[in-house]
Amino acid sequence: MKTADEIITYLADRIGHIYFHPKPLMFAATAEELDRVLYLYHEIWSEIVGRKDLSLQVGNSLGFAIPYSRQHPQATDEQVAQEVVRRWSVVSRNLELPIPYEALSQKFQQS
Repeated sequence: MKTADEIITYLADRIGHIYFHPKPLMFAATAEELDRVLYLYHEIWSEIVGRKDLSLQVGNSLGFAIPYSRQHPQATDEQVAQEVVRRWSVVSRNLELPIPYEALSQKFQQS
């Protein structure tokens, strides 16, 4: 069985892969699904580390994809997904989620 620290490392790595991947929709079928995936990863991480302020960081129950789509009805799903990634990366930094930014940056530059 994995320890809490191992699960935290795994979640941070998965989230980071979504952030650095040039096509984040490879991790979900739609921008709304991607939003939900990132929410769930953050929620699990928050539970493990005892953070109770995730909902304050997100700000609403709709996540980021739906409000952005409503404000930008001409946006493609790829554009909405990029906004979802941008907004969630801010949440991750605010929560101090230990995403291995440097290692993932190097990995994706080599790909």
